[in-house]
Amino acid sequence: MAAWQASRPGDRIVEVDVPLSYGIYDVVQDQYLLNTVEFLWDPTKEVGVYIKVCTILLSFLNVLHLCGLVVSGKLQSYICQTLSKPSR
Repeated sequence: MAAWQASRPGDRIVEVDVPLSYGIYDVVQDQYLLNTVEFLWDPTKEVGVYIKVCTILLSFLNVLHLCGLVVSGKLQSYICQTLSKPSR
């Protein structure tokens, strides 16, 4: 992970595409947690979140001549309910 980050300064593994997303606010993309994003939304409104995923294994697969193979992954989501109305 450290080698990947060093070779790609400023890149993230997971990133919210804010211009394409709608209905979300308070998007947090911590510069040290490259595989984590957080955001809030109003559950009474329509929401769409576009997430960009950078495949870390692409360089490794090129070396092994395995490009074109499907690399599976898992997206985990956690929903937390707040008792107080969030401030904007």
